[in-house]
Amino acid sequence: MPQPRTVIARSALLVAGMALLFTARGSALPWVLFGLFLGLTFRPRPPVESPVLEHLGAGILLVTGCQNVAWINPMASKLWRTPKDQLLGQPLSSLASDLVPLAVNVCQEPHRIHTGEFPLPENRIGRAVATAIPLQGATGVLLLVEDISVSKAMDQLKTDFMTSVSHELRTPLTSVLGFTKVVRKKLEETLLPKLTEDHDPKSRKTISQVRENLLVVQQESQRLTEIVNTVLDLMNLESGQVVWRQEPVAIADVLAAALTESQPLFAAKELSATLNIDPHLPKITGDPNRLQQMCWHILTNAAKFTEHGGLVCTASLAQDGERAKVLLQFQDTGIGIAAADQSLIFEKFRQLGDVLTSKPKGLGLGLPIALAIVKHHGGELWVDSCPGQGSTFFVSLPIRCPETDLATAL
Repeated sequence: MPQPRTVIARSALLVAGMALLFTARGSALPWVLFGLFLGLTFRPRPPVESPVLEHLGAGILLVTGCQNVAWINPMASKLWRTPKDQLLGQPLSSLASDLVPLAVNVCQEPHRIHTGEFPLPENRIGRAVATAIPLQGATGVLLLVEDISVSKAMDQLKTDFMTSVSHELRTPLTSVLGFTKVVRKKLEETLLPKLTEDHDPKSRKTISQVRENLLVVQQESQRLTEIVNTVLDLMNLESGQVVWRQEPVAIADVLAAALTESQPLFAAKELSATLNIDPHLPKITGDPNRLQQMCWHILTNAAKFTEHGGLVCTASLAQDGERAKVLLQFQDTGIGIAAADQSLIFEKFRQLGDVLTSKPKGLGLGLPIALAIVKHHGGELWVDSCPGQGSTFFVSLPIRCPETDLATAL
């Protein structure tokens, strides 16, 4: 943008030039001088490079018409290991073909921010955040890109570690749980009935303690086994090792089975659980076992954080543009979630509150697993909540499940 002094000087020259025209109308020289002045004053000027963008630690690309690269900063040149002048004017597909659909989505939905991952040279992985930017006569796309190869490698390392540890824990835990059940059964059936004939108070107290301790060992072994299985389940989902079924699924059957499986948690707290299902709902295409698992995780999450009242689950048909979808609503009367924390609850191993001062109510993997299953089926999962007023989890599922790569969904 021109400085104020520059504007004043140009205006003064313009007035002087017009005065010269009126005082020397019979001569051609003033017209020549005036034309030269206009050419020098209002000639197109190259864009001024912003020092902030030039030294930004992330790459920036400006794409015109969702196709050609119009401008990049030095960091983008470093990410592609290519000189800047060789990238300018090139089609976006020549840099990364995976960025083209991202740019197209921005042009189709300019009011949203779009994200995606794409390959970089030398087997590296990049992440792009794209948004629309107005240009003369066209819609431009502004891409903020960064190299996430190191973070991806660290995530894979953590996944491999958790998978290995979980597998190593599963075998001894299964043995401990199995033998505890056998020992407890044998004691209850044969040994303890004979010992209870002894009327010595000390002996009876010892027998009672043995019973209670064995029960605790069995319950805690079962809980640890469930934790290990949950971790392994998430690791398998992330690594793409899950075999997905594709078949017609009745949502009513899925919800009923999930509620039956989670009913003990509601009964233990004397909570109500109600299903309101549209009888005319069409079947969707998907994996019935995984969809039941998704509903079970949402139901058990509601039971854990609800002390009074209960839960109402509604299934209805919704319209999203030209596509029909099945909409599930899980409305509870629990403690609620603050707006700032609503996006955090879908992160792995994330629990609200201070785990050092408050008792954790789970491992923090139920909702991430549910989200992964919903994304694989081409749906969406979100929450609407207010502290002290309960939460409502929404699940939107298309009638027909698109083929989705779960690794990218996660």
